[in-house]
Amino acid sequence: MSDPITLVQAKAHLRVLHYHEDVYITGLIPVAVQAVADYIDRPLSDAVCLDAAGNLKAPLRHAMLLMIGDLYANREAQGAALAVNMTCQNLLNPYRRMGV
Repeated sequence: MSDPITLVQAKAHLRVLHYHEDVYITGLIPVAVQAVADYIDRPLSDAVCLDAAGNLKAPLRHAMLLMIGDLYANREAQGAALAVNMTCQNLLNPYRRMGV
């Protein structure tokens, strides 16, 4: 599966109009995709993650955009503790595999 978030979508979410950070933003996309897959503990190709057209469901894509935004805004945060984005968790929790 190709990345469900395009550079254009990520830049629109970040409100970045210039091209100077395209390489950096492009690198954030697979990080967010993997983070979502890791958090929900299932492949994004799993039927529960896809809509009727076979596309990744909107809550999962929006959670990825939120993660990209956090990574972009806090790229050099080392000393400060970052808060957990509750919206992101609320978007992902219905898709999370809960097992023992």
